[in-house]
Amino acid sequence: MSDKSLAQQLSEGFQELPGVGPRQAQRFVYALLEKEESFLKNFAALITALPGQIKRCEQCFWAFEGRTRLCQFCGDPQRDAHKLLIVERDTDVTNIERATGYSGKYFVLGGSVSPTRTDPQKELRLKELYHAVSTRPIGELILALSATSEGETTGIYIERIMDKLQKKQQFRITRLGRGLSSGAELEYSDGDTLKHAFANRA
Repeated sequence: MSDKSLAQQLSEGFQELPGVGPRQAQRFVYALLEKEESFLKNFAALITALPGQIKRCEQCFWAFEGRTRLCQFCGDPQRDAHKLLIVERDTDVTNIERATGYSGKYFVLGGSVSPTRTDPQKELRLKELYHAVSTRPIGELILALSATSEGETTGIYIERIMDKLQKKQQFRITRLGRGLSSGAELEYSDGDTLKHAFANRA
């Protein structure tokens, strides 16, 4: 049994979420205390149901709710299979769909290459990405990554591991154009900025 209080344990749990620091986590805990018991029970039930009802697509690894093996993007024969767009997070897919009119396929890396990652090949889906590219007729590999040092490093890393494959299959590797301000993460970019950056990729 933990020596920490329930509030401490909840606060630490919230801090496991991206972008949540100690103060914000503490505010979440106290905000929950103001809610009705019925809300808390329903909220807890929804969280518990997550693993069973939301899963990852077997091809692009985007998280979706459904009973099929493939998400709506990978399972749609009308989408352009010759274009593969690489993103860091699930939310990036949602933002790009909403803002750009992109009609190709996706691949979710699960993060970015950063100094804290000791083995990017294992911690990110880089081997799965290589397999996805090597087993389909790719014409363009689009790196839709954040305009951060981690995003830049991730792009360079992907270009390096794709070098021989790119020469063999003759596909283009493009990046989002100017529009994303330096240091900006893709998931926080507004629709117009994202649309402009996407249209001017090179």
